[in-house]
Amino acid sequence: MTSRSSDTAGHNGDVATEALELALQRSEYRRLGLLLLALATLTCLGLLRLLTDRTLSDTDAQMTRVLVYCGGIAYAMGLAWTVRRAERRGRVLPVAVWFAGTIIESLLPTLALAASVWLAGAPGGAPLRSTPLLLYGLVICLSILRLRPGLCLLSGLVAGSGYLTLIVRTTTGGESGTDWVTVSDLLGFVVFILLTALAAVLICHTIRGHVVSALREAETRRRLAAVQRELELAQTIQQDLLPKAMPQISGFDVAAWNRPAEYASGDYYDWRLAADGRHAFIIADVCGHGLGPALLMASCSAYARAVLAGVSDPARVLELLNRLLQTELASGRFITLALAVLDAQAGVIELASAGHGPMLHISTCSGDVSALGATGMPLGISDCATFGPTARIKMKPGDQLVLLTDGFFERRGEGGQQYGMERLRQAALANRFLPARDFIAALDADVDAFAAGVSPDDDMTAVVIRRRASDDDPYTGVTAGVPRLDRQPAEGVSA
Repeated sequence: MTSRSSDTAGHNGDVATEALELALQRSEYRRLGLLLLALATLTCLGLLRLLTDRTLSDTDAQMTRVLVYCGGIAYAMGLAWTVRRAERRGRVLPVAVWFAGTIIESLLPTLALAASVWLAGAPGGAPLRSTPLLLYGLVICLSILRLRPGLCLLSGLVAGSGYLTLIVRTTTGGESGTDWVTVSDLLGFVVFILLTALAAVLICHTIRGHVVSALREAETRRRLAAVQRELELAQTIQQDLLPKAMPQISGFDVAAWNRPAEYASGDYYDWRLAADGRHAFIIADVCGHGLGPALLMASCSAYARAVLAGVSDPARVLELLNRLLQTELASGRFITLALAVLDAQAGVIELASAGHGPMLHISTCSGDVSALGATGMPLGISDCATFGPTARIKMKPGDQLVLLTDGFFERRGEGGQQYGMERLRQAALANRFLPARDFIAALDADVDAFAAGVSPDDDMTAVVIRRRASDDDPYTGVTAGVPRLDRQPAEGVSA
């Protein structure tokens, strides 16, 4: 189990992450390494002076300093061992360890100077200006590496208080030569020790803020990458739910296409054989877009396939779907769905719509474009809704039934204006001689040209059923489009 440090106050009062705490603990090795280097250097210099300077008058003081340095080395090595042990156990050391360590390190220069004050017997404030004085700045600077502003402040206060105590001891101990000028100089050192501590606090606070921000950004990126992988997986699963090819129907050319506004789509299309053997084509639009509507779309698709296996009447299919979806749809959610059942031999399409549109019947010969209305309210609004009577459409040679989702006519351009039904009618009329797949591609291109680079804010789906104009009509393709991220209609897979 990981022990969390209580000193986790980060930039602007935020709580530091465990990753930051572990990183700070690992950085102790470098900090302690610098401290060991400094203490070892002072120890060697002290020993060298003891061995080479035969006129040394403060031998006891010098030896005491060396012992203080050796004690500091032992402390640093012991703390390094403690940190290594905690690392192996995957544990974060408690903050009490860092507080105690800061106090010990900040007292080292004071103890080394005390040896000069009490044992050297030098006049005035000379002992307080010796080499150990430099250790104060080093210890305070090294406290920055712990990235805890409180410890930097503690280090400065302990160091400043220790040095001030030595000044008081010197000035009140009766030593000769300790005048006000000397005392003012020594008090200046105290001020600079405290200023160094304040600078360390500021630097530490700033660096910690940057580190915490970087860690959070890295964590956010990691989570976003995970979410993106999940969305890509959801998109792949959803694509697999869409038919890979539309059915081969003598005398008819059928195509379908879907492009989600996001990774997952709330639209879907499908085809099934109804219970009486007729071909049933479905297009649906779950309100909203994204992962939530995509999940509802999957449920709707499964229910529709199950119902069509035993029912042929389009109105009855929608009634059963509506009841099944009541438990799936939360308050405020609904699904619009159109079901076209094709009798290929008779050339008749029976159409039922649960609040879905636009649906267009294009007469190629006359050039008429008729908008077909819904036969009932959207699915999920009322469990007693009815969806009849159904519309019966006689498909003459060259005619097309176009089922679209509102992502087409609600697409907005630069000024916020919608593409609209009138433009959709005109585009449908202008491209009525094209085969089903090319007809969808032409509509999409016209909508994209109107949008002028503005990204779609809703899913776009189309199903087109076209009756061939004659037996020698070359457009006999039976294709289904699958979602593409390059924003181009897919050519589909031939059945």
